[in-house]
Amino acid sequence: MQQTSTNFASSTKQQKMNVKQAKIYFNLGEILAKKGEWKEAIAAYLQAIDREQNFADAYHFLADALVEKEEKEEAIEVYRRAVEIQPELWEVHHKLGNLLQEKGELEEAVAAYHKSIELKSDFCWSYNNLGDVLVKLEKWEEAVCAYRRAIELSPDFHWGYYRLGDVLVKLENWEEAIIAYQKSIELKSDFCWSYNNLGDVLVKLEKWEEAVKAYHQAVELNPDFPWGYYKLGDVLVKLEDWERAINAYLKAINLQPDLVGIHTKLADALHYQKRIKSEKLVNLYRDKIEKEPDNIQNYYKILEIIPDDYRVNLQLAKVWERKGNFSQAIVFCKNAIAINSKEVEGHIFLANILVKQQNFEGAIVSYRYAIKISPNRWDYHQKLGEILEKIGKNNEAIAAYQKAIQIQSNPLDIKQNLAKLVPEKTQQKNQKEQEIKLNSAQDYRDLGDRLLKEGKLEESANNYRQALELQHNFWQVYHSLGDVLQKQGKLDDAVACYCQAININPNFFWSPYNLGNTLIRQGNLDRAIASYFYAAEIQPYKIDSYEKLANLLQIQGRVDEAKKYKLLVKKFISNPVETCCNLGDKLVLEGKIEGAISCYQKALELKQDLWKVYGKLGNLLKEKGDLEEEIKLYNRVLKLNQKLPEIEANLQKSLKEQEQTKRVKKVEGIPDNFVLPPIVGEGNDYSFIEEKVKEFVNSGKPYTLPVSIIIPTYNRKEILAKTLAAITHQTYPKHLIEIIVANDGSTDGVEEVILKYEKYRELIHVRQQDRGFRVSAVRNLGIRTSRYEHLILLDCDLIPEPQFVEELMKYLHVTDKAVLMAHRRFVNTDGITDDEIFEDINTALGLEDIVTENVMFKSDVKNKATIDWRFRIYEKTDNLKKEKYPFRAFASGHVAYSKNILEKVGWYDEDFQEWGYEDIEFGYRVYNAGYYFIPVLTAIDLHQEPPGGVNETDRITGKQITQKLFEQKCPVSWYRQYRPGEIYEVPKVSIYIPAYNVEQFIKHTVDSVLNQTYTDLEVCICDDGSTDKTLEVLEENYSENPRVRWVTQPNGGIGKASNTAVKMCRGMYIGQLDSDDMLKPDAVETMVKYLDKYDVGCVYSCCERIDKYGNYVKPEYNWPEFSREKLMINMIVHHFRMFRRRDWMRTEGFTEDLLNAVDYDMYMKLSEVCSFHHINRVTYSRRVHGKNTSLLYEKEQDNNTITVINRSLERLGLRDLWMVKQTDPNNPRKLEICRQNIATQR
Repeated sequence: MQQTSTNFASSTKQQKMNVKQAKIYFNLGEILAKKGEWKEAIAAYLQAIDREQNFADAYHFLADALVEKEEKEEAIEVYRRAVEIQPELWEVHHKLGNLLQEKGELEEAVAAYHKSIELKSDFCWSYNNLGDVLVKLEKWEEAVCAYRRAIELSPDFHWGYYRLGDVLVKLENWEEAIIAYQKSIELKSDFCWSYNNLGDVLVKLEKWEEAVKAYHQAVELNPDFPWGYYKLGDVLVKLEDWERAINAYLKAINLQPDLVGIHTKLADALHYQKRIKSEKLVNLYRDKIEKEPDNIQNYYKILEIIPDDYRVNLQLAKVWERKGNFSQAIVFCKNAIAINSKEVEGHIFLANILVKQQNFEGAIVSYRYAIKISPNRWDYHQKLGEILEKIGKNNEAIAAYQKAIQIQSNPLDIKQNLAKLVPEKTQQKNQKEQEIKLNSAQDYRDLGDRLLKEGKLEESANNYRQALELQHNFWQVYHSLGDVLQKQGKLDDAVACYCQAININPNFFWSPYNLGNTLIRQGNLDRAIASYFYAAEIQPYKIDSYEKLANLLQIQGRVDEAKKYKLLVKKFISNPVETCCNLGDKLVLEGKIEGAISCYQKALELKQDLWKVYGKLGNLLKEKGDLEEEIKLYNRVLKLNQKLPEIEANLQKSLKEQEQTKRVKKVEGIPDNFVLPPIVGEGNDYSFIEEKVKEFVNSGKPYTLPVSIIIPTYNRKEILAKTLAAITHQTYPKHLIEIIVANDGSTDGVEEVILKYEKYRELIHVRQQDRGFRVSAVRNLGIRTSRYEHLILLDCDLIPEPQFVEELMKYLHVTDKAVLMAHRRFVNTDGITDDEIFEDINTALGLEDIVTENVMFKSDVKNKATIDWRFRIYEKTDNLKKEKYPFRAFASGHVAYSKNILEKVGWYDEDFQEWGYEDIEFGYRVYNAGYYFIPVLTAIDLHQEPPGGVNETDRITGKQITQKLFEQKCPVSWYRQYRPGEIYEVPKVSIYIPAYNVEQFIKHTVDSVLNQTYTDLEVCICDDGSTDKTLEVLEENYSENPRVRWVTQPNGGIGKASNTAVKMCRGMYIGQLDSDDMLKPDAVETMVKYLDKYDVGCVYSCCERIDKYGNYVKPEYNWPEFSREKLMINMIVHHFRMFRRRDWMRTEGFTEDLLNAVDYDMYMKLSEVCSFHHINRVTYSRRVHGKNTSLLYEKEQDNNTITVINRSLERLGLRDLWMVKQTDPNNPRKLEICRQNIATQR
């Protein structure tokens, strides 16, 4: 007992001693910390903790010191230990939150700040920093609450107001954001970012003058802020203050020459400034011309400024003509025509002058040009006839007079002229033939539309009535007829027509709207108001109907209602996005689902990042039962923002519902145990190639394929030497490698390096003259020089790791259908020589990864080593297997492929003579040819940092130039912004038409393509040896149309003509149109929208049947959804069909040994390589006229159908087990798949 008591006393004494010593060390730590001697302070705090394990303050201050030493991971653990010991240390919770936020552990940071606030609720910085974390988590409303609380605790806290403004901007609460920024400025008037962000909000509200003041203040406070000047310039452009805008852009360029788009903006501003000055001068001379129309000098002055002014050139021609100087008149008239050949006036004026000069042949040419432009001007045909008659070309004169009479039925003088040339019986016959040509409802409608444009109301109305006699449900014609009758003052009839249009199509906004306008003229205001209300229900976001309602309600004395709609119009004008959203919410509460959907869709059309609106719209689509559109919507929003868990959850739920509804329905004629193999290699899924590589590697077979390594270089002698030194260490057999250095005109003595290394490897040097940046040309030179069928292209600044070539060649041993892409690390090799690399490759391999200063690769993360930019794409796309456009990761600096690619797609495009895009453009063509893009992650090279991170060429400026060129050559929507009506070098869509003896229909067919609502397209026609006037019709109508191309070949059948036509196509999407059929106006747009959104290979719609005159007959057969099983026994891929060129290139193309069922065979082949989607909508009119191949050769069609199915079974490896047979002698097209008789086969 005595001993125990003594031990306890001794222990207690030791504990007291430890506590005392711990406090001494703690105090010492504080002193050292104040002196900034952090290492020593840390040691002291550790001594204190060693003596007192539960010394919370020691842990606290130790963590503080570790933070000062940038040892933040350790600091986090120490802070945690401090609050374990003493949980009420609010300051430690706050500091822990700061470190967790910095580390990116945001949810834990939120918890730490909440704990700090719980313990000390009046510390404003905890609320502020909590707000910062919530912003990073995109929890905007919670962040607002946190910042507001910070401000309440510290009303003079300018930073809180500033951050609050930023979050309010995210919520599009513009007015409150302005107030927050203004308060921040009031508290701290020298903080430039408050002014800058205030300017951004004012720009959103289009308050240009106020935005200018804000940006001015921002750049005054921070004169070295290039983006401030950039934005200031943009706003001054809005105000058309060109001088000040130019000065702002120049200051931005001086501060940062590589600002994106700044040079283009400066050029535009300079252009507009010059144009406005020019316009003032031009207007001055135009005023003089009005006063002195025959003073030639005034015209010349204008042409000095704008020589390509069509109107001035033509006016000057007329002055010379009045003065009797016909030769000068002709010169300026031809100038005008060269400027705008589509204006008819110039051609007519030139023709008149030529007639005066007795140059009748020239006048005939001019009149024919005029007629091409305005084919329905009967007087032009008459004039042409008179000239032709004058020079004795009577047959041509007769045709011209007859055309004039066809357009204008009662000009007596023309009939008299014609009577002199044609007997009466012939005239009657011709008149009957002309009448026969107008037997189609669409023809009458088109003629009615033309006559309406010419102001010929009665004739227009008559044609519309004829159209309605042929097609009673033609709502568009009822609407147009209503417009004509309204203009004629026949208001009762107009009202009846609009009502009929609404009955047939109740969803066309303009029918009830125009009905309302007509009812106002009748004085029937109540019905007019009802019509406008109805129009507003169809398209609630259109202000036209609300403006009318406000006026009418005001007239009727319903002032409060009128005010409501006036206010609504004002809101739509000032803030259309918010108004659409609010109106959509209101309509949901009223149960008006369709109207709410249209409002939300309009809001998202105006602004994409309304994440909550996507959720609302998705819920409405689900309620409506439109599951497919709901899924499309969710996929679209997740491409814009992947951090939307609610949307992701909704998508998964909807996909499950869709899967349940799309369970493969039992198809009659397909046995339960018949299973089609899955599609292999769909899209860019190269998994099957990876399997082949594994088999090759596991087989132990030796490498046998030789490879040519192409290395382009320009004045990089030392860097090239290091690359060549590294190649000597390759593990791939030396005798199978040749190296070709392709020299773009270097002047730095690169030959010395080549002489040095040709002793160790087979090395060839080729050179082209230095004519600027010509990397495409020099790559082509290297490839042409190469001897081998397999190529590796390697930039001269990339040091390959030893296994580099071997890793790429593994793939080329098993496939020639892919391009292989290696990957870079970024290093600085300034400290080593090529001799050191030659002696030991580890000299290079051991270099640390760097943060590159190269402007094209510079990391956006400070102090973090630069990584190959493509890894970000790979993470999201399963290494490109799920990437719709894998070519965007193609970089020719380190790729491998077989030469057969060049045979399919051509060489590198030598139009690119500045830096950038030439490799992606080549990649796009490779993609379109059906090849796979495989990132070989084990093929690594080291990117050598250029001196100071500066390249030998101005890559930013070069890229701005090549980007515009690339846009012409690559139609993918990421790279080309669709602009209606613009013609590009490479169109996005090609419509192919195989044609044979279709003179009667081909113009209708081609015109149906040219009249599409989507215009980035071309028409490719193969005339299969027609013996009628098909080619003449094409030549006469489309010889000058850049969107229409055709070839002719000896008759070889539909398959051969289709192959030729498709091979003509330049588009990435290819649509099929038979030469006697027609597309609905939005057919192409419908297909393109789907293919742009989803990575399916083929999309198709429904079609209707029309007769030979184009009149509607009935809907064609339509199977409601795509099924591979159903396709095995029935052709369910209806017109209109559009497929990706990539997928067509992966098939054998159209079979050329069958008379018919050729399309069935083609789409069977496509279904074996890609997925299909059916759009249940009519976009195509199929003409049945008695000469259709499928009708004339029906028996062959039935037999060929069986042949096509058996060939598909053969390709799928199922022919040995399964066969197709007819089951009903009376219905030869009723087929079924059944088991082969194995016993019979044996």
